[in-house]
Amino acid sequence: MSHSGANTVTADSKRLRQDGVLIVPGFRGSDEAHWQSWLQMQIDGAQRLSGVDWDDPVLSVWAGKIRQQLQRSDNYQWIVAHSFGCLAAAIAVADRPQKVAGVIFVAPADPARFHLLGCRQVHGANAWHEPAIRQSVIKEKEGVWPVIPSQALGVEGVVIASENDPWLTLATAGVIAERWGLDLTNVGQAGHINTEGGYGPWPYIKELLASRMRQASAIARPEPGNPLLRLGRGSVLAHVRQQTRRQMEGRI
Repeated sequence: MSHSGANTVTADSKRLRQDGVLIVPGFRGSDEAHWQSWLQMQIDGAQRLSGVDWDDPVLSVWAGKIRQQLQRSDNYQWIVAHSFGCLAAAIAVADRPQKVAGVIFVAPADPARFHLLGCRQVHGANAWHEPAIRQSVIKEKEGVWPVIPSQALGVEGVVIASENDPWLTLATAGVIAERWGLDLTNVGQAGHINTEGGYGPWPYIKELLASRMRQASAIARPEPGNPLLRLGRGSVLAHVRQQTRRQMEGRI
C-alpha cells in the first residue's frame, strides 16, 4: 500500500534529472522497500548518507558525516531526511546553510527519545508506543533537545508529519517546524511514514521535491563553492561534540 499524502502538487511523470539531492535515512536505515530507496532510484545523481552505523544513532557522528558530504559537494544540496536523520541533518544545515537549497524532513524523531550516545530507553523497549507517552507534553530538557538548533536553519523547506506517529506527536512536529523556519504538512493517519506504514513508492514526495526545486531555481544565490561557513568552536556541531564528550566521560 502506498500513500500520496497531500494532493496539491501536480504530478511529474518524468524522472528528476537535477543533481544535488542527499537522502538521509533514520535510525536502522531505510530498506529497499522504503520510500527513500524508491525516491533515490527516481533521481539521477542522488546520493545517500554514508559512513554511519544505522544501528548506532550517535548525533555528533551522523551530523558530522552529513556536513562532510555537504562540504565536498560543488552543488547546492536538497536534503530529504527521515526520522532521526532529520535531527542530524538540522545540525549540519545550521552550520552549512549556504550549501543547502532546501530540506524535506519527513516524520522527524522526537529529540526526547535520544541521548547523545544513542536511543533512550524509557520504562522498557516498548514504552514509547504507549498513548500516555505519545501524548505527553514536550519536555525540551530531555534527550537531545538542548543541542539541536533552536532557531531557523536559514533554508526553505517543510516538515511532513503524521497524526499517529509513534515516534513524534503532531504538536511536537509543529514546534520543530516553527523553530527551524519550515512549513508543516500533516498527512493524516500515516504512522511513522515508513515501510511499516505502507510508504514504499510515494509519488507525492517526488512531486513535492520537483515542485520545490522548480521554485528554488528562480532564486538568485551565492556560489555554493564559497559559502560563509560556521566553523570551529562556534559551530552547532562543535557544541554537540563537546556535550557528547562530557556525556561519555560521565559514563566512564
